[in-house]
Amino acid sequence: MAVDFGDLEIVHPHHADAIGIDDLFIKHIIDQLDLILADYVSSKQVLRMRQRDFRGE
Repeated sequence: MAVDFGDLEIVHPHHADAIGIDDLFIKHIIDQLDLILADYVSSKQVLRMRQRDFRGE
């Protein structure tokens, strides 16, 4: 089972060995997704703080 994100294809770990993807590559993808998620959460927190400042809370 694979999830297609445009040019990036993420393969379920159970299927990774069958197509020759090693654990290091999967770890790299997970690390990159962690960074993307952290940036997203951080930007949402900044947006909320700005909204509170704008409303005078």
